[in-house]
Amino acid sequence: MCWPKRGQRRSPAGRRRKDIAVVSDKPVDSLVAYIDFLVLGCSAWLDGGGLWESGLSTVDYADSHWLKRFVATPMKKSDFLAGIMISRLAFMVPEVLILLLFSRIASGW
Repeated sequence: MCWPKRGQRRSPAGRRRKDIAVVSDKPVDSLVAYIDFLVLGCSAWLDGGGLWESGLSTVDYADSHWLKRFVATPMKKSDFLAGIMISRLAFMVPEVLILLLFSRIASGW
């Protein structure tokens, strides 16, 4: 198998393939591009914050000795962690929906 020439790509089986993506030279509105970039960053920030908040609240419960009190109750540990995650998810879903609604209004589509 020889190396492909510049601009050509080969599939793992060695056959030449056509590129699937079609690239356009049409200019993109800078506001739309900024809103797209902003929405992706903010949604990743909200999702990462949800993971961080779940762990941080568990550590905070341990530091304030509430976790020992929760262990003494007849509640399973998995139910406790599921409750923290479900409560964070209940707040995260409306936040993401508001963000997506803003992006739709701001980008004009």
